[in-house]
Amino acid sequence: METDAAAAAGAGAENGAAKPKPNWLSKIQEGGIKKPPKDVLKRRRNFRLGRMVAPKQPMVALQELIRQEDITFESYISDPMSRLWKIGAMYDGQKFEGVGPTKNIARNICCENVLQYIAFKACEKDSSSEMPKGSQGEEHKPWTALASVALFKMFNDWAAQGALVPPELMKTVAPPANNAAAAGAMEADAGGAAPGQPQMMPAMAPWAAGGRPGGAPQMSWTGVPQFGGGQKPAKQKKPRGPAANGDGAAEKPLPADAATKHPVAVLNEMLGAQTFDFTQDGAPPNHVYICTVNVNGTVYTGSAKSKKEAKKMCAKDAMLKIYNIACA
Repeated sequence: METDAAAAAGAGAENGAAKPKPNWLSKIQEGGIKKPPKDVLKRRRNFRLGRMVAPKQPMVALQELIRQEDITFESYISDPMSRLWKIGAMYDGQKFEGVGPTKNIARNICCENVLQYIAFKACEKDSSSEMPKGSQGEEHKPWTALASVALFKMFNDWAAQGALVPPELMKTVAPPANNAAAAGAMEADAGGAAPGQPQMMPAMAPWAAGGRPGGAPQMSWTGVPQFGGGQKPAKQKKPRGPAANGDGAAEKPLPADAATKHPVAVLNEMLGAQTFDFTQDGAPPNHVYICTVNVNGTVYTGSAKSKKEAKKMCAKDAMLKIYNIACA
């Protein structure tokens, strides 16, 4: 029976009989199935790309690339002088560092340095191995993670320049289930937002060097010179004056010859270098110089025909009222 059917089919083909067309081909030719317009295809492509390369902080992108046990973070170190935070990490036998004004920024810079190391190593691996080429080629380079971090930094650049970035652009896609807990713990420890929430960070300049192996300069967080192109924040000046106790007496002992020394020298010795301000009252030759000095919010004054003498009288006034010493 099967032989007869095959022979009949062959005879029909020889006689020029057309084969039956598939249903989907018939519908396309009859106009039953229409291709989506180009703008619809473009919007669908935008949706797929938005899911693949959603902006992510470096710490989130890194957690999606490597296992949690492959990287070890050190404890944060705070510098009281510069008011910066520093954190180190060990990955693949290499030491990485991140420095920033907050824990979150310091950790992100450290993770970004690790991500850069992974990308460079992937380039070396691809160039040394014989991977299939063509449309079905393979690569080790983490393009998705790099694009997500690049978008995140670009949007932060816009925000640093004063642009109001829509929150829809900064919404991140939740990390995979196996890394979601690790990413959430890292961001909570660093003071960041939870995964899936808008992630905005202040712009940072490249403060520290040597964040990567070999002492290479550390990468700028956004590229916007928010602090003068790498300048550290200005240190807050400490108020000058005696560390007074309840009755106003200074804790530092007065020198034995305080009454016979120059009052300006004694005042600077006790309180540190003081800033004296001068004003002129009247017109020459009948003018008088008035000198003032501010010590812990209290202003002391002195006046004389010359600035040198006015400064001495001002210091005498301060010594008398602060230490009850009448200097010569």
